[in-house]
Amino acid sequence: MKTNLLVATAMVVSSMYAPAVHAQSINSDKEAKELLEIAAANPSLQNLVDTRTPAQICQDALRPAAQSRFQTEATAGAPTNDGAEFEDTTKRVETSRSGSGTPQVVSEYDSFHRNGHSPNVWANGLQGVTIYPTTTINYATEFVQRVRTAVTCRVWKVTQKGNLVQPPGLQSAHVVLSETRRAGTASETINQPTRDTSTATPFSNLLVCISPGSKPGQWEGMHGFPTADCSAASTAAGGTVISDNAPN
Repeated sequence: MKTNLLVATAMVVSSMYAPAVHAQSINSDKEAKELLEIAAANPSLQNLVDTRTPAQICQDALRPAAQSRFQTEATAGAPTNDGAEFEDTTKRVETSRSGSGTPQVVSEYDSFHRNGHSPNVWANGLQGVTIYPTTTINYATEFVQRVRTAVTCRVWKVTQKGNLVQPPGLQSAHVVLSETRRAGTASETINQPTRDTSTATPFSNLLVCISPGSKPGQWEGMHGFPTADCSAASTAAGGTVISDNAPN
């Protein structure tokens, strides 16, 4: 899809609002570049859309009185890319997201409980939960290539005596910015963990903490449960423990 964005000349910039204003002649590529830079530096001009053809541009720039019999002829030069292709991030639509980075596989525990009056602690939970440190988001999006095209407007008439008249002051040139869009994809990684349970398996009534040895003994984690977490797990389990049977 191609859309003309801006006719950028020293005076045609204002003619986006008042097309009758005449364009200033551009005598060199250097002048054309300078005019483009002026337009690029003016945020109020960057989103203007101009879908006119080169012929319409020249007609609007001339706007001769009917009795003048002046005519205009447009010539468009070869288009050149105006900068590198860029993404229009306002067109992003999220299509998927997934965990990224080096993952850790962990077990998650809940529903700590006791069986009978034993101080030992059991739990339910999930085994094999994958935790990714970051999240990658994928998008459908659009990419834009802006193109610069020089349009010259020749203005002339033939008099009743057959003489060709081409007034220098009526000749003009314009720089047209257009854009071509294409569909594409993009992604970004954000600093947000992703929890993946797609390959995890549930467990129930798993022994996670015991108190071996002489009473009251010391906690020992079982089946991969951290020993340092046993005291908190015992508190969460609650229940009644036979006197002098609770570990330190």
